[in-house]
Amino acid sequence: MFSAAKAGTALAGLVELLTQNGSAVTSALAVLEARRNLIEKRPGWVAEFDRMLVRVDLVPEATVPLEVELVAKDRPILEAAVNARCTHLVTSDRRHFGHLYGCVVEGVKVVSLVGLAEDLVRAGKL
Repeated sequence: MFSAAKAGTALAGLVELLTQNGSAVTSALAVLEARRNLIEKRPGWVAEFDRMLVRVDLVPEATVPLEVELVAKDRPILEAAVNARCTHLVTSDRRHFGHLYGCVVEGVKVVSLVGLAEDLVRAGKL
C-alpha cells in the first residue's frame, strides 16, 4: 500500500486495475502501518493513499494458527489475508516476508507487487 500510494506509477495503476476487475483488500493494521510510514517518509503521498483506500475493502483482523516463521508484528497481516481467503498477500517488506515470497500459506500466496503482476499476466487477467 505504501508503494502504490504514489499517483501515476505502475503500482498505483495495478491497484486501480485490481479494484476495477476484482478486489483489493487490506486490514486496519496494514493501513495504520502504511500511513505511519507515509507520514514519516513520504508525506506528500498521504492524500493519494487516502483516495486509494476508498476503493479497497477493509477485512477484519483474525488470529489464525499458522505454521510459518514471522515476527509477531507481521503475523496479523498474513492472518488477516488467510481469514479473508485472499488468493495473494502482496507486500514489499522483503526483510520480514521475503523468505515466504512464492510460498502458499493456508491458500494465500505471498508475493511482491511484481510477483502479483506476473501471476495475473500468467492467468490472463492483465
